[in-house]
Amino acid sequence: MIDYNELYDKILKLKPSLKSFIENVKNIAPMEKHEYSKLKYANNDYEKRRLFEISLPFAIYLAFKQSRIYNLDIEDAIGAAYLGLAVAVDDFNPFIFYFWGGKSVKYKKF
Repeated sequence: MIDYNELYDKILKLKPSLKSFIENVKNIAPMEKHEYSKLKYANNDYEKRRLFEISLPFAIYLAFKQSRIYNLDIEDAIGAAYLGLAVAVDDFNPFIFYFWGGKSVKYKKF
């Protein structure tokens, strides 16, 4: 289980300028029971935004891990994670994913 408060504290020690961003992330309402089953098809802007919001803490966690492994600036790593998550939520098509049995993966270069 990921302790996000501890993660956010570590990030803020590395980059205090991210304080307002981290505070906004902390204020995102947690996912409700069975909410993902409604959001996984993301048919409208609200559903896509909500799917993005509830996935953002995990994207930040992955960015933090990658920044430590590859000695990257945490702000740059979080920015890349934010952008990647936005593209993934916008492009995700669950019908293609299930049709190919989970083997259909698109990679985009920026």
